[in-house]
Amino acid sequence: MRCTVAKTVRYKKKRRRNRGRFRLLYKAVLILLVPLFIIVGSAIFFRISNIEVNGLQRYSADELIQAAGLSLNDNLLFLNKQTAEQKVYNTLPYVDTMELVRKFPDKLQINVTECSPAAAIQGDTGWWLLDHNCKLLEQVDESGAQAYFSIQGLTALAPAAGKSLVVAEGERSKLTVLKSLLAALEEQDMLSDVTGIDLSSDYLVEMGYTSYFQVKMPQDSDFSYMIQRLKTSSDNEKIVEGVYYTVDMTIEGEIHYIPQ
Repeated sequence: MRCTVAKTVRYKKKRRRNRGRFRLLYKAVLILLVPLFIIVGSAIFFRISNIEVNGLQRYSADELIQAAGLSLNDNLLFLNKQTAEQKVYNTLPYVDTMELVRKFPDKLQINVTECSPAAAIQGDTGWWLLDHNCKLLEQVDESGAQAYFSIQGLTALAPAAGKSLVVAEGERSKLTVLKSLLAALEEQDMLSDVTGIDLSSDYLVEMGYTSYFQVKMPQDSDFSYMIQRLKTSSDNEKIVEGVYYTVDMTIEGEIHYIPQ
């Protein structure tokens, strides 16, 4: 009798151990299979059937999609947004910013802003257009350059479309000045009224503003402040319409309008 009871107890323990082992094996299989099911399911579903592009003027939607290396039936989940964006920046220089937005289950939305040429600068291969961030946009002939104000005192070194303006080592401090000045002009929405920027001097910036002002500022100026003051003071009622002025801003805290 005792032998039979002992056998029964051992049998039940063995069954429990076997069930425990089966549960562990079952859990291990699930852990392995669930990610596989997710990957396979994702590969089958979430295929792009619609690509919407917003904000383009210079380029077509097809040009941008092709430059990004995208196509219908690409998978939304596996889309590498950074790679696509960088391809566009390398191929289409007038694209300023680009945002890819996944719209599940099957739509990709691309929002784009484009650059606008602000000025022209000479390089070792001719004239180049650049935006207010000093990004080179394209090479143009002399007549194309004349549609924009020119930057003197700097020369674009090994220029290439879509790349930032690079200058010789001895001109780098002036490039910093130019970037700060252009940013200040853009902030005050005054770039369209600029007729030229000359950085030939080691100390001064000379800038043509509208058809009547030749502005002189120190190169170490706080341009955000200076340009704001220029914008405000140019509405001075003492300024005679049609008279050409030199605007001397080289003395701190003072602006002198000197008629020519």
